[in-house]
Amino acid sequence: IDKLVGPKNVIWFQLFCALVTAAFGVIMVVYGRQICAITSMSKLTGTKIPTSWLYGSAVFGGCCMVFNCIVFAVEALTKRFLGKEEEGK
Repeated sequence: IDKLVGPKNVIWFQLFCALVTAAFGVIMVVYGRQICAITSMSKLTGTKIPTSWLYGSAVFGGCCMVFNCIVFAVEALTKRFLGKEEEGK
């Protein structure tokens, strides 16, 4: 994509990808919480912990995805508009 749109415009494609990923993360959080609520009454037979703990990973993973996208977007926009490039890489 860098060669098709040029290096100055590739950031908009990267931000779009981050937005789509963040939206998927939000969906994981919302539906993960619903699944956790539904399965909270049942227990795992071996460990006797609530089954919702298994589906809590979807909520946690979705939160991590959204956080990662926010950090990426802030870094990318900072580099683009403030002109700060990382030195030493």
